[in-house]
Amino acid sequence: MSARRAVIAVWVTLVGLPAVMRAQPPVPRRTPCLDAIPASVMKRVPVYAAAEITDADPVAAVVVASMDLLTQAVAEQARALLGAGPGQLPPGEPSITWRQLDHQLRVVAHRDGRVAWRVQPPVWLTDQSLGDSGARHLGRALDAARRNGEAFLWDDALKRDSLTWVVRLETSALADDGAITPPSLRAGFPVFTVLSPTIRAADVERIRTTFPMVRIRGFAGTVRLQFVIDTAGRAVPATIRGVWPPNEARLVGPPAFAYDSVVRVMRVSLEDARFVPARMGGCTINQLVQQAFTYRPAR
Repeated sequence: MSARRAVIAVWVTLVGLPAVMRAQPPVPRRTPCLDAIPASVMKRVPVYAAAEITDADPVAAVVVASMDLLTQAVAEQARALLGAGPGQLPPGEPSITWRQLDHQLRVVAHRDGRVAWRVQPPVWLTDQSLGDSGARHLGRALDAARRNGEAFLWDDALKRDSLTWVVRLETSALADDGAITPPSLRAGFPVFTVLSPTIRAADVERIRTTFPMVRIRGFAGTVRLQFVIDTAGRAVPATIRGVWPPNEARLVGPPAFAYDSVVRVMRVSLEDARFVPARMGGCTINQLVQQAFTYRPAR
């Protein structure tokens, strides 16, 4: 193979709630199949709270640790507000069900000690979404934690007046055989449980393709594309976009040109690809996913 070409290896991860914010998405259509799933076929699974900084500028590890400590305190208060004692994980029902977990809590911490929050939808509301009571419960828990003296410990080395992050709810996955798989999180804290139907993620086979490096050699890296796989197993073109990792500086110069070239080619490849759509409780659903494409120069 020419030195100007490279092989792209692909893997897929389910995205519950992406960190990069965009305009408010459309309200999903009602899905009669999901509405008809009986509670008798569901199983109780844990739900976790996880936080991720959305500001583009990198921050020190101590800042991330402070955010995580406050999130842990929020999770503890969220359990207490549902009537749980120490070491107990309460049910979210009736106010919070498996269909009310998509929305996020957007938190802004200020240098002067103020902490503000608001509920916001993710980039894509999943088919099962019927409300935002889960995120609102986190907001009430944040207020309770603050009243109890919990705070975001500001790092003097942080050269800005505020810091923004999102707290999202991530549920464990229930497989057809009854196995429960916790979500893969950098730092997750159990909040409550919900009755959940089985979940089968979209099946994305490894894709191999080649692309021209446009006379740029020696660059390697990973691009991540986010998109929705619809119920027919097609990538929805309007939802395909590159996702740059939060808290990492953007590329510039030739490396950025190589990166953008991969994104453009892979957008076209995804529009032509076919996938096995996700299923929930036996119902075919739309699903937001991310694919990471690792590129390297040919030897």
